[in-house]
Amino acid sequence: MLPAVSPKNFKVKMIMKTSVLLSWEFPDNYNSPTPYKIQYNGLTLDVDGRTTKRLITHLKPHTFYNFVLTNRGSSLGGLQQTVTAWTAFNMLSGKPGVSPKPDPDGYIVVYLPDGQSPVPVQNYFIVMVPLRRSRGGQFLPPLGSPEDMDLEELIQDISRLQRRSLRHSRQLEVPRPYIAARFSALPQVFHPGDQKQYGGFDNRGLEPGHRYVLFVLAVLQKSEPTFAASPFSDPFQLDNPDPQPIVDGEEGLIWVIGPVLAVVFIICIVIAILLYKNKRKDSEPRTKCLLNNADLAPHHPKDPVEMRRINFQTPGMLSHPPIPIADMAEHTERLKANDSLKLSQEYESIDPGQQFTWEHSNLEVNKPKNRYANVIAYDHSRVILQPIEGIMGSDYINANYVDGYRRQNAYIATQGPLPETFGDFWRMVWEQRSATIVMMTRLEEKSRIKCDQYWPNRGTETYGFIQVTLLDTIELATFCVRTFSLHKNGSSEKREVRQFQFTAWPDHGVPEYPTPFLAFLRRVKTCNPPDAGPVVRLANSKAHTSRFVSANLPCNKFKNRLVNIMPYESTRVCLQPIRGVEGSDYINASFIDGYRQQKAYIATQGPLAETTEDFWRMLWENNSTIVVMLTRLREMGREKCHQYWPAERSARYQYFVVDPMAEYNMPQYILREFKVTDARRMRYEGVVDIFQTVKMLRTQRPAMVQTEDEYQFCYQASLEYLGSFDHYAT
Repeated sequence: MLPAVSPKNFKVKMIMKTSVLLSWEFPDNYNSPTPYKIQYNGLTLDVDGRTTKRLITHLKPHTFYNFVLTNRGSSLGGLQQTVTAWTAFNMLSGKPGVSPKPDPDGYIVVYLPDGQSPVPVQNYFIVMVPLRRSRGGQFLPPLGSPEDMDLEELIQDISRLQRRSLRHSRQLEVPRPYIAARFSALPQVFHPGDQKQYGGFDNRGLEPGHRYVLFVLAVLQKSEPTFAASPFSDPFQLDNPDPQPIVDGEEGLIWVIGPVLAVVFIICIVIAILLYKNKRKDSEPRTKCLLNNADLAPHHPKDPVEMRRINFQTPGMLSHPPIPIADMAEHTERLKANDSLKLSQEYESIDPGQQFTWEHSNLEVNKPKNRYANVIAYDHSRVILQPIEGIMGSDYINANYVDGYRRQNAYIATQGPLPETFGDFWRMVWEQRSATIVMMTRLEEKSRIKCDQYWPNRGTETYGFIQVTLLDTIELATFCVRTFSLHKNGSSEKREVRQFQFTAWPDHGVPEYPTPFLAFLRRVKTCNPPDAGPVVRLANSKAHTSRFVSANLPCNKFKNRLVNIMPYESTRVCLQPIRGVEGSDYINASFIDGYRQQKAYIATQGPLAETTEDFWRMLWENNSTIVVMLTRLREMGREKCHQYWPAERSARYQYFVVDPMAEYNMPQYILREFKVTDARRMRYEGVVDIFQTVKMLRTQRPAMVQTEDEYQFCYQASLEYLGSFDHYAT
């Protein structure tokens, strides 16, 4: 038995999206036909002992693979050689489309797919594939995908530009693929056989009566030879009638058996579908949860966002799959356990995305357009403006496309515009036909400018080529809505754009409760047209907490009527402290937001005898002129509120003199201090959301709306109030 000889120079020769070409060499004295095996990701392939390369197919795009070549003839189990490779990104997924009609010059028209890539592309090549004929003259279809072809000869043509061999291949009996064109940027349309040169390659004329397909091959700028190919186009040929094929006995038999087999195949499929449906009916309900996870992709194979999520999976994404909605609450609780340890670990596993390039942001002409040096625009997803002739960098703005739910490029994320980029910002809004601008920060926070004001306060301002006119402004408690009219110089078209500015985002951290933000989000989604993506601007922030701090101090405990109703530290009313008096800044009261104004109301307990002076001090310091009381002094034999006002004559409460001027007894008018939905909100929108209002109230003060009766009363009061406008409707 001949001793086994180990191959050498095991390497990756070519990398595609779903295939990798491996090669190796043998020593000069090698004469053993002993087979080899290649192992990768738990799979094993046997390799003939006389070959020196193998194309590994059916891989996943943008996935890491470890290939091991083993000499099976070794008594020790084989000498192993290992190479690794990342398959290419899943780009060029669109199929080249062949127009059913030629252009006016008689050339075939092929619409090329989108060449957008997450990594830089060195060149795009148009590869023509002449189809082979069967013995009966029929054209045979190509392989399933260009990724399954051995493109080594094409790669050599690319690297050496050996165009002579390409021309010579026309005379070969067996046609082979050839390169017809090379582009640095992929055009939208290509004409096969127009006999022109593109990038040093001849787009030679098509042979009459022959059928072709083509595909696009991209050469990526990576350290290893990496390529990405589009699917094959549909077959096409010149408008020359093909000679009738000679059908021999075997071909004729195929035409008879083929339809019969097709009918049998269809019947089998119908039976399989019926059996599958019956099986699904008997399956457990938990299968629905699984469909939200691993089985999601097969049910939505054409969803571009889902396909991108599957094909661009990082190690962190593989270890954190999507969470079914039914399990979301439980999953969140697990993340928050142990001081949110798992949440921190999950956040750290997110890929920072530094494998992407940002060369345009680093150009000297573009650096002044970036507000922050570390907030840049990735090249593969940046918004490209229409360039202005003669102005370098006029196509650049610090903005990127962002995917939405089952919608690619649904949003644009950009920085707060700088004065020198106002024109670029409005030009982007115009060119992208955006109808909504979402602004998540104030212009200034903590004495730092977060965003320069890029819109007019009133009237019309011109920014570059765009005239912006302010039409309307609606200021609400947590956000502001502005409506603009846009007009481009030289154009008769006018467009309306709405800007939504969320003003309740804290300087540090995130909102303590999501209710105001969800209301803001609902308004944005309602107003944004379905065919336009909003321009979103983000601001960073740090953590924010809220606790019962001052209320639990010993010097303040006696000021609370009930131990379970105390103000939050973040929303409590702070009095001006009295020198030398500990706790003099405390009163059991909280600020409550209105619809159009933050801190529009103060919710407080019924004053105690010990806190009456603090109560009047609070009214004075906050310029409060109206006191709404929603309780009697005593109810069911218990004191609900101390009489904090003088009945007949003036009374002094610490530093203030309260002088009774008049008293009006209103029948059936029982008041309790309480914040309900702002009546102006009901009249303005024509709707009222009692549930969300009560929920927001409880985020600002405990025990608001304590019983179901009080909750029902809110509905009754709202209905009666809304009904009062019917008499005055216009």
